[in-house]
Amino acid sequence: EKKTLLNQHKLETEGQDQAATRIQTIARQRQATALVNSLRQEKGRENEVLNQQKLEADNKQHQAATRIQSTARQRQATARVNSLRQVKKKEVVNQQRLEVERQDQAAACIQTAARQRQATTRVNNLRQEKEMEREKKALNQQKLETERQDQAATRIQTTARQRQATTCVNNLRQKKKNKKEKEALLQQQQVPTQQTPPSPGGQELPATTLLNKGDAVHADFLGMG
Repeated sequence: EKKTLLNQHKLETEGQDQAATRIQTIARQRQATALVNSLRQEKGRENEVLNQQKLEADNKQHQAATRIQSTARQRQATARVNSLRQVKKKEVVNQQRLEVERQDQAAACIQTAARQRQATTRVNNLRQEKEMEREKKALNQQKLETERQDQAATRIQTTARQRQATTCVNNLRQKKKNKKEKEALLQQQQVPTQQTPPSPGGQELPATTLLNKGDAVHADFLGMG
């Protein structure tokens, strides 16, 4: 009977131990489940945090990428604008340079034309001066020639007047001589005929011969005058 009691007690104890073990096992399982659930929840929260962090990081990366892209686009746009400005500025500079070159060429053409005109004017002035000098020399030469001609004409006129005066004087002397000869001839005709002296040759000279000798004497006198 004791053995039966012991066995029964043993069985009860084993039953209690088994029940306690089952309870402990169930408790451990529950704890494990709770722990697992807690870990899962914590893991889920961690995942959520990680996901949130990842999302935030992604958002930040996206925003950063967006900012970078925006900045890059702005830089590209700025570079494009600057490039266009540089091109425009270069075009303006080239246009200004071309305009300056055209102005310089125009100024050079004007200066060349002015120099050519000045040179032409200078040449024309020199030609006019030479022409005026030639004309002046020609006029002086003509003046000298005219003066020589006038002097020659004056000499000719003076000589002609002198000849005319000499001729006039000679004519007057000849008239006076003829008048005296006529008077002498009349006086001889009025005086009675006289015996003329014999000539050196033994002959008498006629009255006309004596008159001719007298004419020669008068001619010599006039020539000396």
